[in-house]
Amino acid sequence: MVEWCDALMPYSSSLVLARSDDGTYRTAASAPGLPLELGAGLVVDRDAQGPWGEALAQRTPVQAPAGALSEVLAAAADEAGIAAVWAIAVPGGDPAEPDGLLVTWRLRPGPLLATHLRHVQEASRLSQLAFDWARSHSDLVVAATTDSLTGVANRAQLRTSVDADHSAVAALLFCDLDRFKVLNDRHGHAVGDLVLRAVADRLQGAVRSRDLLVRLGGDEFAVWCPELRSADDATYVAERMLASLAPPIRIAGRVHRVTCSIGIAVATSAPDAPDAHPDLEVLLRRADQALYQAKAAGGSRLEQALS
Repeated sequence: MVEWCDALMPYSSSLVLARSDDGTYRTAASAPGLPLELGAGLVVDRDAQGPWGEALAQRTPVQAPAGALSEVLAAAADEAGIAAVWAIAVPGGDPAEPDGLLVTWRLRPGPLLATHLRHVQEASRLSQLAFDWARSHSDLVVAATTDSLTGVANRAQLRTSVDADHSAVAALLFCDLDRFKVLNDRHGHAVGDLVLRAVADRLQGAVRSRDLLVRLGGDEFAVWCPELRSADDATYVAERMLASLAPPIRIAGRVHRVTCSIGIAVATSAPDAPDAHPDLEVLLRRADQALYQAKAAGGSRLEQALS
């Protein structure tokens, strides 16, 4: 879009700034060759003085001579041979907060003519479409890879992570809540869902930062543990998960005691094939067999599958 904008308006170098979480506007794309201060390094505050704040507040194109900018920007513009700047807000979903700011540096002085105005307004509209697409794409990715009830990863994200893993030692932990059906039947699915969310929060706090917690469905969870030093590391993570569920869970004034059983399947790469990918289905079967052994032994414990 930046290239298109500059192709239609000779003697121009443009960039698009996107609104950040902290409320500032930072460069998302810029024409090549711009000095850092005027391109990739440009940061604009929402209430900035000059053409930036004016454009964000008025939502109409604003033009200013380069000499009217801050001392640092004016010096950079002078060194780059830039005479003026045009700025126009990129509207967004929130009427009070534009999604971005389109900035065009002009090598030649002169007014913003009607032809130029149409070009910058069209560039602003296209930028708005790009921001809308990015948000929609992000929402779709989240929906496709996240469990809607608990907010943790889902099976699709687990498969992607396992397929992409190259750890010499990794492990899949298969976790199933003990006697959860009794809790559901006694207190109802609404309470059961709240318990599952609480369990997910507890388990998320128990695993390592690099581990991936997954809800497979129902009361079944899994954890993918990459980059282990040995199988003992997987046991350590599983023990932390068991301990995290020891304190009772309080829902609507009631106390619920929840335990889980965990089956562990360790994946190791042969020395002559360090990049071999583990097979998720094989690991799930092995971990499920170990989980069955943990359940048969009374639950609230872990078992590791034999290699």
